[in-house]
Amino acid sequence: PGISSEDFFSVFFADDAPYSMKDFQLARGDVDIEYGPWTQVKGASIRSYKPPGKGFYADLPAGTTRERTLTFSTLTKSYFGPAYARATK
Repeated sequence: PGISSEDFFSVFFADDAPYSMKDFQLARGDVDIEYGPWTQVKGASIRSYKPPGKGFYADLPAGTTRERTLTFSTLTKSYFGPAYARATK
């Protein structure tokens, strides 16, 4: 049956996720990884979704659009230039 989007978020994206993106980044060789706090996106357009078994689109609950900023240094894998490049997403 799979998992819900809330469970998926808890497993991979939450601050205390057991299989976090930070672990993934460390495994690929990124360093100096810093995640900012989740913040509410102001002025975000409400996207809609189609509930299972229903033929119409419904508004997403208010307050579901959040974002955070992360910074890290990633390997350039280049023979020239610095070994790492700073990135912000």
